[in-house]
Parts: sequence; C-alpha cells; structure tokens
Amino acid sequence: MPGRSRRFIDRGNGIQVDLLVTGHYPGRGGPGPFAFPDPAAASEEIKQVRVLTLPQLIQFKLAARRYYGLR
Repeated sequence: MPGRSRRFIDRGNGIQVDLLVTGHYPGRGGPGPFAFPDPAAASEEIKQVRVLTLPQLIQFKLAARRYYGLR
C-alpha cells in the first residue's frame, strides 16, 4: 500500500526488518537508476537458504544511500 512503512522491528529479538518489493526503487525518493528485481533473479542458495548476491546487495546499499551497511 503506498505511503505505508515497509520497515519493522521484530519484537522478539529487536532486529530491524526491511521489506523490499519487486518493482519498487531503493532509497527514499521516486524512481532511481534501477528497481528491485525478482528475488529469484538476484539471489543464490547457500546452505539451503536463499540470499541476495553480493553484487546486488552492494548495488542496493549504494542506491539507497545506506553506506553504513557496507562496513
């Protein structure tokens, strides 16, 4: 739903969770250089868990201006 937050805190362990929606853009503004891709196309399976590939993760962090997440 437009205008609603896609950021939540897991109350059980205090971990922040961001939902990334296919077709939406990273960051806080409108359209950017690219939209979030289909998860199947941007992820790989490691030990039976699907994870975002490292190049995709870095690209999203930079586009969203979340440089602190790259440390």
